[in-house]
Amino acid sequence: MDFQDIKFYASDCFHGNPPPCSSACPFGIDVRDLIGKVQKGRYGSAFRAYRDAVIFPDIISRLCPSHCGDFCVRGRLSDGAVDLRRIERGIVANAGRSRDPVKYASRQKTERVAVVGGGLSGLACAFRLASKGYRLTLYESSAKIGGRAGRMLPGGIAEAEIAQVFLHTAYEAKLGETVEDVAPLLAGGGTVYIATGENGNHFGLAEKRDERTLATRMPGVYLGGSLFGCDPAQSVENGLRAASAIEEYLKTGRNDGVGPLFAVRKADERFYALPYAFDAAGEPAPTAGAAPAETLPEAEECQAEAARCPLCDCTVCMDACELMRHFNQNPKRIAADLGLTVLPVDDKIKRVASRMLNSCSLCGLCTAVCPAGVDTCTAMFESRRILSRAGHLPAAYHDFWMADMAFSLSADAYALLAPADAESPLLFFPGCQLAASSPETVEHTYAYLRNAVPGASLLLSCCGVPADWAAEEAVLAETTRRLRAEWEKLGQPEFLFACSTCKKSFAKYLPEVRGRLVYEWLSENGGGIPCPAPAMKLPAIIYDPCSSTGDVKGRTAVRRIAEKSGFVLENPDSLEEPAACCGFGGHIYPANPGLAAAIAAKRTGGQDNVLLTYCANCRDLFLHEGRSSLHVLDLLFPPKEAYALPDLTARRENRRNLKKKLTGSAPKQKIPAIRLEITRRLTEKMNACLLLREDAEAAVAHCEESHARIFDPATGHFFGYGKRRVFTVWVEYEMKDPRLAVLHNIYSHRMEIQA
Repeated sequence: MDFQDIKFYASDCFHGNPPPCSSACPFGIDVRDLIGKVQKGRYGSAFRAYRDAVIFPDIISRLCPSHCGDFCVRGRLSDGAVDLRRIERGIVANAGRSRDPVKYASRQKTERVAVVGGGLSGLACAFRLASKGYRLTLYESSAKIGGRAGRMLPGGIAEAEIAQVFLHTAYEAKLGETVEDVAPLLAGGGTVYIATGENGNHFGLAEKRDERTLATRMPGVYLGGSLFGCDPAQSVENGLRAASAIEEYLKTGRNDGVGPLFAVRKADERFYALPYAFDAAGEPAPTAGAAPAETLPEAEECQAEAARCPLCDCTVCMDACELMRHFNQNPKRIAADLGLTVLPVDDKIKRVASRMLNSCSLCGLCTAVCPAGVDTCTAMFESRRILSRAGHLPAAYHDFWMADMAFSLSADAYALLAPADAESPLLFFPGCQLAASSPETVEHTYAYLRNAVPGASLLLSCCGVPADWAAEEAVLAETTRRLRAEWEKLGQPEFLFACSTCKKSFAKYLPEVRGRLVYEWLSENGGGIPCPAPAMKLPAIIYDPCSSTGDVKGRTAVRRIAEKSGFVLENPDSLEEPAACCGFGGHIYPANPGLAAAIAAKRTGGQDNVLLTYCANCRDLFLHEGRSSLHVLDLLFPPKEAYALPDLTARRENRRNLKKKLTGSAPKQKIPAIRLEITRRLTEKMNACLLLREDAEAAVAHCEESHARIFDPATGHFFGYGKRRVFTVWVEYEMKDPRLAVLHNIYSHRMEIQA
């Protein structure tokens, strides 16, 4: 994608499109909106919307043949179509004073329009044009207007409604007058709509009539209604369509104009494939049928039937994605905001979606579940790249994890253990975060692999995904080059990944590398998995990380390991379901900590059974939320001590110490100029702020060396700051001696102080 493609990526999204019932309706009524009003008991508002669409609400609610019922999603998939006509009768019956006709204040126009035929079609055209101020003359050969509706409805019902509709709308009615020739009606630039009813006179103009605009070969003359077999609802729609075309003709002289309301509509079959939760309790409701004139539904009855309507709309991705719900956005709206955000205009443009696109985990769940294949994930990802190339992607959102990646690739943590003079058949790639949180597990897993396959190697590194998420393409390219070189140097061995994200990243940027999850290898090789004998059967849930979507073999292997380790799984067969992000992916947290916390809380909510996962980040987030969680490798190689969440500084130290233990060497660690005493409470705050001990030490050292600090004699504390990459770190501390300080508070701002 480029910036021109971003705003069009959601063109196949059908969220908000008319449901099949609306598409089948001659008037194109927004059934979703209409039924929604009834469900809320807003009958006045529902009546006004219905009246504006059909002109004659009482008549149409009685005579409409309910084309919509044949297309109702519930009727095709469940217990009978929603009886929309019954609901429409209820709207009319319960509208109260909203039934009073509207008095239009249109300026009187000079253009003349003649309508031939006083049935529903002619009257609809006459009302629409007369209410806009056109000089309207209606010709009816009989002694009264109403046509077929007057004959079908007893007791003067049709005549009463027509009189009410035209109460404030003036027109000239010539009753009992038969038109023999339409040419005189065109004199002086007039226009004519012919709606003479079934078997009526079409004045030789029916041939070659434009079925879209109802225009005939004679300029300014239009034909429609039951003259062409239309039912009452279609007849009214024809009259409204003719009115729109006539108005266009009078304004522009074009004989092919028709308003957007009358576009040809086709039911979208995709609505029938959406997941619906119908209430199957009780007897099926009756399908749409005749609504007897003498019975009018009570409000409660009307609302009960309206409640059966699922208000058909596609919300599959929004139901699955916390980000869309958090920002109250659908793919179409996201496309518009992203398109505006990535425009190649200097800083003058407001980048409305910057925080939103950096709040995306890039997990691909929205794309995986979308029935139309709309790829919101790629749009978010490419938007980051576009902004990054232009220098407009906020570095602060990704700064910590880019620095963490740099540490993993530095001499402090990066290591390759391989045979000195031979090619390696297997290369274990645990990933930077498993090494940071569980170095002992990495050590034991590698020892098992090396014992089973002499010559197996180990690479302590980062796969480069932080640079991918941060749209740092140059850093990613260099990391990929380095990894490829190591692989080729070892004779192109098979990679065994402990992390699904690493596997996915390699598949994307190093597709030539053969690789699979280490769990798959462990479950297939040597005839057995090195599982300790289970003490008891425990219920558990496998939590598949988002990057495992599509990896059926890897998921199957993880479940085999869990079951052999003594766990009874609640989801053993969820092998092909798209997986959701735990709240870590895409660097959500720095951009939107509230959303990240909400995602993690949702993933850990509900049941209390153990969550088994094979992603170190998932395991740690779940433990942070207080949910019992285990890494699958810990089932195979139990640590000596119970796992405890390491803080951010400890995660760095774990990688440094792991390298030193496995290689026997590591760069000498720099001793800080001033050592700090930091309480556990303050350490937790630093973790939340993504601040390391070294950040605090550097800030205090800067304050002491530069004397850019403020002293509070009441507390004996100093206040000052120090620059750290794209942040300014503020510290409150107390000096115990020249080389030791007690940290009392710390926070950071995305700012730079200039002298």
